[in-house]
Amino acid sequence: MPKVVALVGWLFVCVGLLMGLVGFASPEGPLGAGIASVAIIAGGMAFVAMYRNFYVVTYAYEVVFRSVLGKERKIPYSEIQHYHLQTMKGQRFLTVKSIHGVKLSLNIDAYDMKPLLRAIDYHQATGCWPVRVEAGTPDFGY
Repeated sequence: MPKVVALVGWLFVCVGLLMGLVGFASPEGPLGAGIASVAIIAGGMAFVAMYRNFYVVTYAYEVVFRSVLGKERKIPYSEIQHYHLQTMKGQRFLTVKSIHGVKLSLNIDAYDMKPLLRAIDYHQATGCWPVRVEAGTPDFGY
């Protein structure tokens, strides 16, 4: 997530604290400023929490991400059901949906999605997804 989201969040928190000081600390301060300051602080904390919770990491065989609300998800490339690459307002967006309904949609110019894009190229060339091969021999109990 862009750092501007965190900066805006901290700016809202600071402005809300200053408004709260004016609204609650001074005896003739307007009560509306105090009430609005609570809402601005809550909004700023929401922006900071969104920035803190969201991340995307791509590996050779899967992509792991956390949503804005903090739920961590994983999509192995072998479980991708649908993907769509589109350009909107000069920026490239990729939407990936797994067979379990997990959906990831993001700007691929803002995040390092090279392993996922290589897997998509591999899928287009061969018709199958790259699959992780476990090391070692299987144990058949002999």
